Amino acid sequence: MRIFLGTIFLFLSTFLFGQFEGVIHYNVTYEAVDESKSSLMSMLPNEASLYCKGQKSLFEQKIAGGGVQAFASDGEGGDAFLMMQFLGQGYKVEMSQEQMMSLKQTKNLEIEKTDDVKVIAGYTCKRGLARSGAETLEFYYCTELESETNFPPVAKLDGLPLEYEIIKGGIKMKFFATSVEKMEVSDSKFEPLDGLVAMKFDVFAKSFAIIE
Repeated sequence: MRIFLGTIFLFLSTFLFGQFEGVIHYNVTYEAVDESKSSLMSMLPNEASLYCKGQKSLFEQKIAGGGVQAFASDGEGGDAFLMMQFLGQGYKVEMSQEQMMSLKQTKNLEIEKTDDVKVIAGYTCKRGLARSGAETLEFYYCTELESETNFPPVAKLDGLPLEYEIIKGGIKMKFFATSVEKMEVSDSKFEPLDGLVAMKFDVFAKSFAIIE
């Protein structure tokens, strides 16, 4: 379980404010920067979705064995919760803003903007570059998708990222948007499912490691 949680915690503190309402679907691919992590890549999620509505956001991934994990946050209240469903069990961890920040594992990267553009999922995106150690990472963001966002690990972009790379725990992850749907998203999407077992934050923090 620690492998999957490492990807979702890249999106802790994702507060979205702005005009875009809908969902962005991503494909996710992996490259081992540290060869010792090669065996882990086949177990990592290859799809992700980001739902946005006003100050609410939810990042969702399907994991091995038919499980799902999702992280939801509300920028207005500052609180958030994590949902996990796997092996026929479901858990919910509610987090205050202070607890959420204590788990934040990434820092914002400063993006060097370029004049290059690329069409992704029907949207023209601008290209940016960021340094992470010895690696140069690419980010393509769409200014048409207006949003004032604090979207780790990037510093503020003039729009939402539709393609980007992240290095975490010796693995480079690449997110590529396959579709962008402008749609009305029900408030219930940002609420925990019924029947989940509540887990206290301190128990969760001790029980589930995050990939380094």
